[in-house]
Amino acid sequence: MARVIGPMLSFAASGPFARAISFGTIRGRAYARISKGPKPVRTPEITATQAMFRYLSNIWPDLAPEWKRTWEEAADLAMLDPAQVFRGANLRRWARFLPPAPAPDPDGAQPSLGGQLIDATGGVLHVDLEYTIASTVPFRGIAIHRGTDISMEPQRDNCIAVLDASTLGTYHYTDHGLAPGTYYYRFRSFTTTGTWSGASNRRFATAI
Repeated sequence: MARVIGPMLSFAASGPFARAISFGTIRGRAYARISKGPKPVRTPEITATQAMFRYLSNIWPDLAPEWKRTWEEAADLAMLDPAQVFRGANLRRWARFLPPAPAPDPDGAQPSLGGQLIDATGGVLHVDLEYTIASTVPFRGIAIHRGTDISMEPQRDNCIAVLDASTLGTYHYTDHGLAPGTYYYRFRSFTTTGTWSGASNRRFATAI
């Protein structure tokens, strides 16, 4: 509870007020600041959702104009920006562990396997991944999955990153902030039709 002497804005106030503002002094100087709540728990589900949200936000500016136009009707009905409707619809797909689609009604054509993990190298609290995209199927991106068991299979809640991978070639990704231990990785590509490829091969590395 905040205690004040005189008006609420008194320089003698100290303590929290309504869990929103904290009053106090540092080296004789009074201050008032916004109280920080408890640090949110970063659950696997939150990590997976944030990974997809970042991907959708990053990919929208480069989306082909003809695909952007497909979201305008729904955006007008909802009185929202097309980018918001695009993100919302694809986050709902992601909640069912479906990959994102650039248009509201993807055709669902089945792709083939599109790449492989070449290497996983452990370091101090991180693992570096190197992987390839090597198919002529029009891939839009990949989802990287991590587990601590060799039997790990790609699932929504073990997805740690969703990355743009729209051209053939070799890519790199660093998985930061790891506790020391051994981690297993796989990825799945997805196409402009909104479908998954098969899962890639498995690689593992040890963070120290």
